[in-house]
Amino acid sequence: MNVRFTGAERAAAHKRATDLYVRDGLGLRAVAQQLGVSFGLARNLLLEAGVELRPRGRHRPS
Repeated sequence: MNVRFTGAERAAAHKRATDLYVRDGLGLRAVAQQLGVSFGLARNLLLEAGVELRPRGRHRPS
């Protein structure tokens, strides 16, 4: 999993990661798996794109 995104590739990765996380509701690990990158890189891509990360753990309705 030694992936390096530069320029337009990185911009496309930001969009894809954001779509998976925000629109599709996937978790960070699932986003990383879909992109073929590490958990840390997926997290960094989302943060660089300005995405507010959800709290850790499963959502449990009250």
